[in-house]
Amino acid sequence: MFNTLRKQLTLLYTITTGIILTVVIGTIFISFQREAAANNLETFQNNLYAIETKLQTDSLIKYVWLAEYENNNNLLIHIEDNGKPIDYEGYGYQSGLRNDLVELVKERAMEDGINSSMPPITSNKVMSDIYKIKWNNKNYLGAVDLIKEKKGYRSVILLQYFPMEFSRIRSRMVIFIMYGLGVVALYVVSWKFVGKSLKPVEENRKRQTEFIAAASHELKAPLAVLQTSASALKYGDNQAIFIKNIENECVRMSNLIEDMLLLASTDAKNWSLHQCIIDADTLVLETYERMEALCREQGYRLVVDLPTKPLPKMEGDKERLTQVLSILINNSLAYANAKERKEIRLRAYEKRNYIYIQVIDYGIGIKEEIKANIFERFYRGDEARNEKSHFGLGLSIAKEIIELHGGIIKCEDTEENGSTFTIKLKRFI
Repeated sequence: MFNTLRKQLTLLYTITTGIILTVVIGTIFISFQREAAANNLETFQNNLYAIETKLQTDSLIKYVWLAEYENNNNLLIHIEDNGKPIDYEGYGYQSGLRNDLVELVKERAMEDGINSSMPPITSNKVMSDIYKIKWNNKNYLGAVDLIKEKKGYRSVILLQYFPMEFSRIRSRMVIFIMYGLGVVALYVVSWKFVGKSLKPVEENRKRQTEFIAAASHELKAPLAVLQTSASALKYGDNQAIFIKNIENECVRMSNLIEDMLLLASTDAKNWSLHQCIIDADTLVLETYERMEALCREQGYRLVVDLPTKPLPKMEGDKERLTQVLSILINNSLAYANAKERKEIRLRAYEKRNYIYIQVIDYGIGIKEEIKANIFERFYRGDEARNEKSHFGLGLSIAKEIIELHGGIIKCEDTEENGSTFTIKLKRFI
């Protein structure tokens, strides 16, 4: 599913960005074309003005100058003296092609009411519009200019060919090649970017699948006990035992569902903390009073380790922080399996504007390969899930609560064997 989505999104990004890139390049090309057309028009006008000035200042037209000027500027210059062409065959064009182009410009001028065979009447000079001429797949600019003189008039029919320069062709080819390579590179980058963007979604879906599978597994066991006990009640023997089993499993299911709802609230970002100013010493001592009897009942000694100087206050949800410490102590009771030093130490101290609270046990410890996963939901070192009093959600809940407080929780080895869970929270300033 994700591969298909990745392909579709990559294609969408590539097409969308490609269209934008095409529009940008197209706009640049159009701008260049317009600029080139404007330059060509200006060049043509300058050449026409130069020829006109030459004819007005020189009574004798030198064919050498005409040929040189034509050659240097890709021009076709046709001059008529009182309606009769001068004896000049031109430089760079065959006579047939030359005559056809001249006639074509004359026809266009005639359509605008300018006859090169008749002298100007109302003014000393008459000039036609500048025409765009396409002939044999070549583009020309052309115009007719009539100049009145003392002994008559002269007609100038000028055409100019603007070949595409090799440098311009090469630059366009380079741009198109770069454009193609850019689209390919864009696809590759989009593929990697989309893959990276979808990775959290895919991991989240995977976690949800594992969460559902693990929750189903945890719910299956108490339901089986309930079903078995309910069936046994039909026979009337030892009913008290079966009723107690049903009550115990209902409590287990209630705790599991409560934990799952709590985690769901954090995922939905709608779980709020009841913030207040907390005395860190009081938090530790109250947790001790709450958990000491349970620890003693299970053969462990709960010890409080506080500095002689009172700890600074901190801001947080006192009930939730107490819950975190209870989870950590319960976790030590369930998994420490201490043989010699059956002690759990509840320690707190201040360091560099942070308050550190530790739950330390001296049991068998946690393997390095397991530490990276202990805060995952439904994770337990006991893969067979034989420990029924824990569902593998406690440390996940603890981590969520501490992170909501802007703190950090981590697990390290105790120096004398065992595990040390450390909570780092900002002090209240």
